[in-house]
Amino acid sequence: MRRCIKVFIGVFIIFSFAGLASAQELKIVYIDAPRILNESLAGKDAISKLEKFRGEKQIQIEEKEEALRKMGEEMSAKSLTMSQEAKDEKQMEYQKNVKEFNRFVKDAQEELKEKYDLLLRPVRGDLDEIIDNYGKEHNIDLILNIRQVGAVYASDRIDITDEILKIYDELYKSKTKEGSK
Repeated sequence: MRRCIKVFIGVFIIFSFAGLASAQELKIVYIDAPRILNESLAGKDAISKLEKFRGEKQIQIEEKEEALRKMGEEMSAKSLTMSQEAKDEKQMEYQKNVKEFNRFVKDAQEELKEKYDLLLRPVRGDLDEIIDNYGKEHNIDLILNIRQVGAVYASDRIDITDEILKIYDELYKSKTKEGSK
């Protein structure tokens, strides 16, 4: 339903601008936002930091998983020599550790999502500003994100992704030079 609404709004906007086309030529371009994120210097830097964080969390998860596996093997190996009471106690301890592990994994996933949002928020803010300024400077009527709902086809002729990437990389370089002073 949400997708249909976005498509309807996109089509409505395009047809609304179509009425203006008789007075002047309508200028519509698009960008590939994920490509800008993956190829820009700032995006690569953010993704690198995110991957490092994810790797650290993955190591912690694997360590906890290994401890759980060892505990399970130990329970299996000693179960024949243990009393029923001792077995029940070990089983309860094992279940408690499984719950803690699952909670840790869930928390790690939430931390990763928060870190993703934190690292990409400035990138998105800079891109929004760059795209707004680019649209105004080049008298563009509509800039679409090709990866979102609404665009079915777009000619490479109206793709401004490379230009936005270039502008953003220059801005990022200047910001990092200022920050290192």
